Amino acid sequence: MDGTTSRLFQDELKCLDISAIEQKFGVKTRWGNYSYNPDDGTATFKLDVGSIVDGKMKTQEAADFERYASLHGLQPTDLGRVFILGKHQYEITGLKPRSRKFPILGRKIGTQTIFKFRPITVKNFITPPKSEPVVEKPKVEDEQPEQNVGLSIGPDW
Repeated sequence: MDGTTSRLFQDELKCLDISAIEQKFGVKTRWGNYSYNPDDGTATFKLDVGSIVDGKMKTQEAADFERYASLHGLQPTDLGRVFILGKHQYEITGLKPRSRKFPILGRKIGTQTIFKFRPITVKNFITPPKSEPVVEKPKVEDEQPEQNVGLSIGPDW
């Protein structure tokens, strides 16, 4: 099998309807990474399988995020929150405890691609949760704009 054939094979696998199997075992699945080794012609396809909690798939990475988020300055409730980095949005999907530099996992919105992030990056770019109201400075009707007070040179001095 060559690289092109293995990629086509993966595409065919993704088209299979495995909803009956998911329902039978009470799990949810998601396609993960793909790799091809040209030395021996083997391909590896990752299929994530997780239990269903509140209608969503609960992976080991999600459970690890809830368990270890506070060690990275995040809250367990941050799982599923969105952060914006550059022109892309990412949803926090989990944590890899053994990864020192990039332990936070985020799925690029609109794709199934998972990226790794530093905790500080996620903390700096995470959007506030919907339950937190955005506080605006109240407008005061009688407030006057600041006057420019200075030395005036002219006939009035």
